[in-house]
Amino acid sequence: MQKSEAEELFEKFKNGTCNASEMEAIRYWLYYYRSETAGKYSSADLEKISEEIWSKVEPSLQANKPRVISLKAKIAAAAAIVLLALGGLYFMQNKAPLSGQVGSVYKNDIDPGGEKAYLTLADGKKISLDHLQQGGIAQPGVEISKSPNGMVVYKVSAGREATDATNTLETPNGGKFSIVLPDGTKAWLNAASRLTYPLSFRNKEKRIVTLSGEGYFEVAHDKAHPFLVNSQRQTVQVLGTHFNIQAYPNEKHIRTTLLSGSVRISGNTTVAKILKPGEQADFDTNGITVSQADKEQANAWINDDFVFNGEDLHTVMRQVARWYDVEVVYDGEQDNAAFYSTISRRKKLSEILKALTMNQGIHFKLEGRRVTVMP
Repeated sequence: MQKSEAEELFEKFKNGTCNASEMEAIRYWLYYYRSETAGKYSSADLEKISEEIWSKVEPSLQANKPRVISLKAKIAAAAAIVLLALGGLYFMQNKAPLSGQVGSVYKNDIDPGGEKAYLTLADGKKISLDHLQQGGIAQPGVEISKSPNGMVVYKVSAGREATDATNTLETPNGGKFSIVLPDGTKAWLNAASRLTYPLSFRNKEKRIVTLSGEGYFEVAHDKAHPFLVNSQRQTVQVLGTHFNIQAYPNEKHIRTTLLSGSVRISGNTTVAKILKPGEQADFDTNGITVSQADKEQANAWINDDFVFNGEDLHTVMRQVARWYDVEVVYDGEQDNAAFYSTISRRKKLSEILKALTMNQGIHFKLEGRRVTVMP
């Protein structure tokens, strides 16, 4: 008897030979059957199914993308696999659209964030940069322009002396932006971030900027004039290097990840630490802890990705809230196990929520700009 298309796909899934698109189809199946059919099984049945099948399935999942899945999610996924193996392939064979099955959870959809920012000038004037046409911005002694690739670029006029006047670049929730500072340093701001800097660094002993939120820096080399980033209670000092700082007020840690060069991290009451390339510093009330960094995760947002490498549900949802400019509320108790996943930040919000559901078995309701997290 010739195997159906769905049966062949399931065999490839069991053998760990699915390509990326086939794995995506399997994940959608797991979501569909988890939400629609798994509830028909008793707890004892699901436990037995999990023991017999999950050990065969897990290597396939791990080969595709490392992740940690809670026991509840493993049992539900195993139940879905049994349904597929026994011929319960209604979804594929009848071409029923998944969106129609889960769409009731999402009353609307929200586009991903994009290039949005405000520039506050020294005189207090505030300019929206996302609608600004390519060209210059008036500022005495400094030429400020928007480049073809969307970056704001500062060029100090010849003979311009150091000044205490500052500008502030600020991204809202759902926004990101990039800038070339007066010394040539490049900076990228993630959503809900703010960078304050002087109009000119000339004749200053140190190049000092202040960051709130998350920023990635490529510092212009100037050995005689160290570059300092102040963020909350922490100061990062560099000569010329690439690094990322996450310093959101609602996160427990200030996290600094060094990609190249060398930085010195200090705090008000802590012993300073020197980072080497590939290291990460977490600064909290207990001091500074240095560990090996996940470079892919540190600059994932620059590449328009979410990379979750053991973050709990609340940490994950704070990132989602900032990028999609939504309010997140929690209904009931959720499994707060670690998330391991890579998801494009270019997707609509409903696709992100579906991916998180398949990863951890948690459900969501999207109404307006509010996301409700449910068991």
